[in-house]
Amino acid sequence: MPRLTIQVKGLKETKAALKRYGEKTREAVQESVQDSTELMYSYMVGIVHVDTGALKSSIRKSYQTSGRNAGAVGQIYIDPSVRNPRSKKSRPAVYGFFENRRGGSHAFVDNTIRATEKRVYSDVILRRFSSLK
Repeated sequence: MPRLTIQVKGLKETKAALKRYGEKTREAVQESVQDSTELMYSYMVGIVHVDTGALKSSIRKSYQTSGRNAGAVGQIYIDPSVRNPRSKKSRPAVYGFFENRRGGSHAFVDNTIRATEKRVYSDVILRRFSSLK
């Protein structure tokens, strides 16, 4: 019966390269999420309609990584603790929802998603991952 012998050379080097690539991939994911969050946040605060400025100034962003795995979360939200300085009672987190639902140029959330989704993919994600080696 024929006998097949396989010899693997460079296993240590291959393992080290895969480990480095994994680390670079994790960093690329986290940096892409952070860059995408910043891009969308900047766009959103630039297009939101301003009356008193409370809605615009209550838009917040946050970014978190999840330890050793490649996970990362970026959030853009309206701070629920902010109150309109003119009325002292109304909250931008409440009327911001209705402002967005008005549609057209008032739809600051929907318009941000539509306007930035291609840039997030092409400028942030593709650029970041095409540089991995």
